[in-house]
Amino acid sequence: SAVDATSVIDAPETAEAVRQLAAWVQAIRNSGNANRIGLTSIGGNAGDTSVASLALARHFANTGKRVAVADLSRTGSLLENLSGVSRGPGLAELVSGAADFTKVIGRDGQSTVHLLRYGIDRSPATSDLVLDRAERVLAALSRAYELVIVNLGEAQHETPVLLHKCEAALILAPLQRSSDVTSAVQALLATGLHAAGHVLIEKPAVAAKVQPDFSLMSA
Repeated sequence: SAVDATSVIDAPETAEAVRQLAAWVQAIRNSGNANRIGLTSIGGNAGDTSVASLALARHFANTGKRVAVADLSRTGSLLENLSGVSRGPGLAELVSGAADFTKVIGRDGQSTVHLLRYGIDRSPATSDLVLDRAERVLAALSRAYELVIVNLGEAQHETPVLLHKCEAALILAPLQRSSDVTSAVQALLATGLHAAGHVLIEKPAVAAKVQPDFSLMSA
């Protein structure tokens, strides 16, 4: 729930976990000038990637960087609740022509992070448009912001396609799904992603102990 996610995002363990994740992201940025990082989960829930995406974005915003979170989670996220951004048009309405860029981005209540909402229209036709046009939108965000965190939520059939529109991926999963994540990371690296890593999440304390598996990181 949003209440649980709020308590997790403010927890000291989350801050420590985010420092580790931020070091991983910074290493990737240094090695290849990558600035689009996709987050998804296998066996998690909407709160996991929402908390991780916003906490990571706030960390970099607090160092003075221009940061945006793009919510591409078709099945829903907690980003609007966590950031205090009101519900409204987003990526879905942008790609369908129903709204322009100025109407789809909100400002996080606790930092300088900007949030590109997913939006209200979750019809299959619009989901297909999002998939088709996400690369163009993310490229535009990459020009405007120094770091773009792409929230993909729990993995869906289209998630690998969307991750390839990013330059690096972090996959959150509980310990019992670690073999699935290892396979996913290897597949992403083999098909051209710049870097991919596995983040361990422990239940029920969502994202309370996040350990990037540095052994899976590609240079």
